[in-house]
Amino acid sequence: MSDGDPVAVVTGGPGSGKSALLGHLVLTTDEDGRRALPGAVRLDWPALPVTIAAGQGDPSRVTGMLTRNLARADDVAGLAGSADLADLAEVLRLAHQPVGIVLDDLDEAAGPQPWAPFFDMVRSVPGVRLVVGLPRGSAMRVPGSPRVCDLADLDDSAGQDVRDYLGLQVRLAVPGARDEEVRRVAGVLAGHTGPEFEVAVAVTGLPRPAGGEPSADEYLAEAIGAVDRAAHRVCRARLAAALGDRAGPIVSALSALCSLDGAVALPEEEWAAAASAPDGPPVEAADVAAAARLMGSLAENRPTAGARASAIRARAVIRSPMCSCSDCPRWLTRARRTGAPPTPASWCWWRTPPGSA
Repeated sequence: MSDGDPVAVVTGGPGSGKSALLGHLVLTTDEDGRRALPGAVRLDWPALPVTIAAGQGDPSRVTGMLTRNLARADDVAGLAGSADLADLAEVLRLAHQPVGIVLDDLDEAAGPQPWAPFFDMVRSVPGVRLVVGLPRGSAMRVPGSPRVCDLADLDDSAGQDVRDYLGLQVRLAVPGARDEEVRRVAGVLAGHTGPEFEVAVAVTGLPRPAGGEPSADEYLAEAIGAVDRAAHRVCRARLAAALGDRAGPIVSALSALCSLDGAVALPEEEWAAAASAPDGPPVEAADVAAAARLMGSLAENRPTAGARASAIRARAVIRSPMCSCSDCPRWLTRARRTGAPPTPASWCWWRTPPGSA
C-alpha cells in the first residue's frame, strides 16, 4: 500500500477468515505482539517500519481505542483515550513513523453516514494507511478508490497465503517444533484446507492439552479433525441457499465416500445415489454437479471424455468418520465393493449429521 490509495477493504462472509487474516496482520506487525512470537516466526515475518493500531465498534469507540494505543510519546500522551477526531488527527500527524490502522467488526447500526468524517480525517493525514474489514454486502461505503479484496474471490495464489498462516499457527501451538516439522504439519493441513481461509481458521480454536505443549503429531491430529469438521460446515452452508434440504444429504454422502478414500473421484450419479436416502428428498445428478461448483476448491469437477457424467474429486477436507450400518452411504459403497454382509450399529452418522450427535 505504499502507492495509490491509502485505504484497503477486506470483505468476506461469516467465517471466511477475514478477522483471522486481519488479526494475523496486527499480530505480526505490532511491537508487543512480535515479542510474544517464537524467534523463527519473527524471521519468517520481518518487522514492518510502521506503528500499527487496531479498533472495533462505533466511530467514537474506534477513535478512543486508536488514541489510547498511539498516544504513547510524551508530546501526545495527554490525548490518550480521547474520542475526539481532532485529537486523533493530531496524534497521527505527530507520529514518529508511518501509522497503519486495522479496523474490523465495525458497528453499522446507525448506517454508513457516521463513519464518513472518520474516513475523511484518515485520508487527510499523510503517511497513514487504513485496512478495513467489512462483511460481504455491507452498506458502508469507504470514500475514494480503495483497493477491495474479497476473500471469496482469491485465486489459487491464496493457497500459499493459507499455508503461511497455518505455519504460523503451528509455531504458536508447538513452539519447540523444528522447522522441518512445522513445514510438514503445515503442508498436511494445507492439503485439507486448500486456499480456504474459512476452513483454515478452525485451527485457532484448538484446546491446549492439560499436560503442556503438544507434540507436532498430536497437534496435527487435533488440527486435521478441526479443519475437516469446519469444511463439512462450510460446504453445508454454501449449498443450503441453492439446494435447500438436499444440501445436508449431499455433503454427508460425499463425506462418507471420502472416508474410504481421501482423494476419491466418482461419477455424479453415484454421488447422487448415495445422497438419496429412502426417506429423504430425491437428489439428482444435476444437484451434485451444482454442489461441486458451489463447494469451490473443496471439490473439483472433472469432465470425463466419452462419458455422460463428470467425475467429482473431493478433497480429504470433507472426510469424516462414519458408522457401518446398512443405512450409511459408506456401508453401501463398501458392500458394493466387497460383498460383505450388513453390520448393524447403535447409531448412524448418516441420520445424525456432524455437530448434532
